[in-house]
Amino acid sequence: MALIEAIIAALLLFLIINRLNNWLPEEHQIPKEVSLKSNLISILIVLGISLGIRLPFENLGYYFEFFVILNNQPLHFAIMTTAFFLFHHIFGRKGETKLFKKLLVIILIITWIAAVVYTSFGLLGIEIQDFDLRGADLLHLGLIWAIIMVFILGALTSILNRTLSIDIRLPKEVLRNSQIIGSAASLGVWTIQLIIFEMYLSRLLGIWPYEQDIRILIGVVSGVYVLVFYLFTKKVFLPKAHEKSKLKIQEGIDIDRTANSESLEGEKVILNVKNLTTYFYTEEGIVRAVEGVSFKILEGEVVGLVGETGCGKSVTALSILQLVRPPGKIMKGEVFFKGKDLLQESEKILEYRGKEITMIFQDPLNSINPVFKVGDQIAEVYLLHMEKELLMETINQPEKSIYSIARDWSENLLRELNIPAPEQIIDRYPHELSGGMRQRIQIAMGLACSPKLLIADEPTTALDVTVQNQILKLMKDLKKKYNTSILFITHDLGIISKMCDRVAVMYSGFIVEYGKIQKLFSKPYHPYTKGLISSVPVVGKKRHRLDIISGLVPNLIYPPAGCRFHPRCKYCFEPCDSEQPKSIEVEPNYYVACYLYDPAHQDKAEISIKKVQKEDTTLN
Repeated sequence: MALIEAIIAALLLFLIINRLNNWLPEEHQIPKEVSLKSNLISILIVLGISLGIRLPFENLGYYFEFFVILNNQPLHFAIMTTAFFLFHHIFGRKGETKLFKKLLVIILIITWIAAVVYTSFGLLGIEIQDFDLRGADLLHLGLIWAIIMVFILGALTSILNRTLSIDIRLPKEVLRNSQIIGSAASLGVWTIQLIIFEMYLSRLLGIWPYEQDIRILIGVVSGVYVLVFYLFTKKVFLPKAHEKSKLKIQEGIDIDRTANSESLEGEKVILNVKNLTTYFYTEEGIVRAVEGVSFKILEGEVVGLVGETGCGKSVTALSILQLVRPPGKIMKGEVFFKGKDLLQESEKILEYRGKEITMIFQDPLNSINPVFKVGDQIAEVYLLHMEKELLMETINQPEKSIYSIARDWSENLLRELNIPAPEQIIDRYPHELSGGMRQRIQIAMGLACSPKLLIADEPTTALDVTVQNQILKLMKDLKKKYNTSILFITHDLGIISKMCDRVAVMYSGFIVEYGKIQKLFSKPYHPYTKGLISSVPVVGKKRHRLDIISGLVPNLIYPPAGCRFHPRCKYCFEPCDSEQPKSIEVEPNYYVACYLYDPAHQDKAEISIKKVQKEDTTLN
């Protein structure tokens, strides 16, 4: 019997703590993993303690009456509660909040008051009969009827609330909280008066102020319940609900402002990447591929991401769409798209990927499934992301299925992309098409749902100049037609100059220069950008030898300290080899990460610039 009672008490404690944690506001809740772990460990320990106390008490009760009095359920439950809360605090203290601790203390106080009162009955010689409908003790009857009355009142308030019009109906959370507080208060008041008047005054002292009556019970319980329900609803829970609603509305406004009002030079920001960091954990060491990358893309804008091979351009794009495969891992950062952080929306990323944001990969032959016809692969995009639109279209064309409509849409899309004979192309496999045609198919898959953002990862790689020019012209036309923003990744500055409105120069995982394309080509700031531009051949300008950037991109497992470009930089001076430079706004909305433009190191920068100019003059 002792084992069964201990298990029931332990389960009751477990349910109370879990329910209490779920009832609290999110900011005060213990993380589920921490709560479950600490609860289970505490329950097992408390079960052992309870059995260790109960068994000796039962044996000693045969010889000493005092232990019979102490061997009661409320006292044992109070001891179990104390031990449970103690161990719960030890194992779950990392997740506990002040509000949670206060509520635990309140529950502990209530259990000990109940235990002391119940134990005092035995010490004072007051006997309570076991509950029986024919000869039940008045205290038991009063408690049972009070509990029944509380349930009836709770049901009545729920029914009454449902009968009200929706504009004046109480929110579910407010109703539930008021019912809990009202029930606890009315039951507590009736229990206290039962103990005081029925047990102590009447039985112990022989004073009979009044006789317990069912009408008094209904009046007291109902009156206290209604009063407490009304006061807490009006003064506490409704104001909190209104305040929470205001906060949600404000959050919605802030999100809307972030999505619709955040701007650069008066234009709407569609993508805002902040401090994006991605590492690869390999056997040789940690590859620090992307380090704190930040940039913005405006609506209808083309932003170029340029740099040498191995600088982290493709990893940045894959991180935005959370396509980084193990051993890669996105360490930190924020990727705000239309006001929502995609890194916090990992479970919903499929709703964005392929519909709102699409990506064109470097090699179309490896990116398109070789065993399915290209028409089926384009139609799959419609079936995945536009099922409702397809179903609506079947109402207008009842003779067709959603699959045949998706096929028609795929054919029309290829026709819009100026692909000849689209009715034949959609039935071909990828290996039957040329490289340029495969790239067009991949672009068609990316643009099927008219995405807000298109990420093009070197889409013209391995294509001849004629096809390359056609692809670029096609992307320009699509940008105008669909107002699609584009993140264009390449190492070709010539393409950047034709396609982009702004450009971010990336080196060894960092963005070193970022701003308008006209300013970057007319007046580059960073030594790396200058080296890239000077290495491009210019038509009509003869050179004996093209300029080069000495050295190679560093191994990202063992990157150099400080500025990662400093081993290859001829302007290098003291802070460059020890501290990573911060991004500085050298002109409005134009940023450079270089100590040459840091006001704190202006003197050293001027000396370094004069030294390089002198060396260049000597060589010429």
